Amino acid sequence: METDIETIMGALTPYLPLFDGILRHGHTTYETYPANIVVDHDASAQAHCTNRHVLAEAHRLLDDLPGVNHREVRGQNLWQIDPVNVIVRFKKTDEDGVSSNYQTRQARAFDRGAQIPGIPAGKKKKTK
Repeated sequence: METDIETIMGALTPYLPLFDGILRHGHTTYETYPANIVVDHDASAQAHCTNRHVLAEAHRLLDDLPGVNHREVRGQNLWQIDPVNVIVRFKKTDEDGVSSNYQTRQARAFDRGAQIPGIPAGKKKKTK
């Protein structure tokens, strides 16, 4: 089943403020770290710490919403949003909110819509 990006994004419109808040929370929380701690972090450590805060906030805001189910599949945290038939995941990003877009085999499979174990076939997938 093929759906264009405008249709998917239109269906996700009610969720976009939540996604924005989740991502901003991760970066804002990391910015509160003391300078003497941050000085030891390379870009990878910063992305990992920020992403942990993003995922924690995603759990707080999304897990109890009706029709939204968290799944962990092969180490990926995915949120199945049944009302709009979409799967969402939050990638690690740098201080500008940009992901590295390093295409692992698992990421390529996700992006091309490959079947994910434990997720019903036909769900759309969106990476944030």
